Amino acid sequence: MKKLFYVLVMFITFIFSMYLTMGFLLKTEKTILCPDIRGLTLPEAELILKKCGLELQILRQEKRSDVAKGVIVRQRPEGNVPVKKGRRVYVTVSAGPDLVIVPNVKGLTVETAYAVVSEKKIKIKEKILVPSKYDGKVLAQIPKESEKILEGEGIVVIVGRKPEKYFVMPEISNWDFKELIEELESKEISYKITYEKNENPGWLNRITVDKKPGTIFRSSETVSINVFIGG
Repeated sequence: MKKLFYVLVMFITFIFSMYLTMGFLLKTEKTILCPDIRGLTLPEAELILKKCGLELQILRQEKRSDVAKGVIVRQRPEGNVPVKKGRRVYVTVSAGPDLVIVPNVKGLTVETAYAVVSEKKIKIKEKILVPSKYDGKVLAQIPKESEKILEGEGIVVIVGRKPEKYFVMPEISNWDFKELIEELESKEISYKITYEKNENPGWLNRITVDKKPGTIFRSSETVSINVFIGG
């Protein structure tokens, strides 16, 4: 009798264990991890969910200035949460702004580049000047052409600027007018001449400039020359 009892207990235990094991296996077979579909467009998310045996349901749209139109910003259930196959995943989708394709402005003048990006509802948010023989031309852009950015966002352009030369003002106290002009013109320095009257004979034909000897100045600056003549 006792032996029969033990056999019966072992049989019941075996059946119960098999039931739990089969239940676990069946449950595991029908349960998957919900994919994280935030940041994807609706077609992209729908394709991924379909492969997992899940359905996509738009819950609502939300006005966002930092997320492109049609991109998923929230989901329920959340990503990487166990879910049963066949259930719906509810999503909140951004209502805008639109994504726009960045045009190519490389090689254009800055003025033309501004007009081109403005047509695409993009702005130039920063202009970086670098020395280049291509003065006033766009040498590079960030992002590159054909990349997508949010409507209203800006791009950065690298613009060439003619390299500036620097000069040191020489001591001209012993120079005459002709020597000074020849020196400035040989270095392609622009100058402006002003003639002033002075009754003092010691100032006759005297020359002064607006930069002291040893002053460092750019080639784009103009040297002002004063020539004193008799009254």
